Amino acid sequence: KRKIKEIKVPVPSSMPKGTPVELNVQMNELSLITVKGKIGDVEFDAAVEMPSEREMPTDEEVQSLERAFRDAVAYLPAGQKNVAEVRYKTAKKSFEAAAGRGDKAQAIHDFEEMEELVTQISRTEGPIEPPKAFFDDLVKECHEINQYTAQAAAEAGQPHDHREMSKAIEAQRVQGEKAFAKSDQKAYSDAIMMLENIRNHLIGLAQKVMDVKDTRNDYEKTADHIKHANGEASKMSQFAAAQGRKDLQDEVEQIKKNLEQLSKEAQKNPRGVQEKISQFRARLEQIKNILMGKKENKDDGSLVEDHSSSK
Repeated sequence: KRKIKEIKVPVPSSMPKGTPVELNVQMNELSLITVKGKIGDVEFDAAVEMPSEREMPTDEEVQSLERAFRDAVAYLPAGQKNVAEVRYKTAKKSFEAAAGRGDKAQAIHDFEEMEELVTQISRTEGPIEPPKAFFDDLVKECHEINQYTAQAAAEAGQPHDHREMSKAIEAQRVQGEKAFAKSDQKAYSDAIMMLENIRNHLIGLAQKVMDVKDTRNDYEKTADHIKHANGEASKMSQFAAAQGRKDLQDEVEQIKKNLEQLSKEAQKNPRGVQEKISQFRARLEQIKNILMGKKENKDDGSLVEDHSSSK
């Protein structure tokens, strides 16, 4: 929708929220609009001119709006994303039809509907996701893995630039903190994605060092694998609860039960158990993507089998 007039009225900082606004709008025979109003004891008035007729959007403007929509909708939860895409597709179809038959007024109306939709979904309502505690834990985890990798690399005589990696982690922490403070979902999600990439890179480095000096047997490796998977599951359970996704929370709790059962089987078949753990960790990663709205998932059905009765 086109903004005809924005009226800014300075009011005392002591004025309570929810103070009623009295507004009187009149239009004369020449289409001149005058506005008089009152907020508490503060009176104001303004004249409003009708906006000039808008020209048909150019192909470049249409393409630019399409890109803006795709960027904005990418970070919506799956349900909201579906609704937004249907609304945008409907308005775009009407716009193209109106433009094709030369109906300028209807085409402009439809294009403005598309613009309004992009504005709506770009505006963050409520807390951004995932919760700040999730972000803080990820930063802490990156620093801990970096510290561990530095120590292990030094003992093994392997190169690792601990300081540069620490700077990279801190840079993303600062970006994420700023994005969270501004409720900028896209920048916040980008910072989390970068931190996850750093964490995965560090885990890969640590694994290479561990392969050189690792003296654990298969059972001990499996036990550590289960411990890390349980930690991931606990985080995802809290994340799902915060999003109100009881279906995913229940699935994660089932994964935790399965991991507990697998810990009992690890002594007999550690390598077989590790394969099952990898499957559960892959599913936890999918659940995280669903909760963060990184991609549309048309099949949210459980992929978890109940191993609690396995022998």
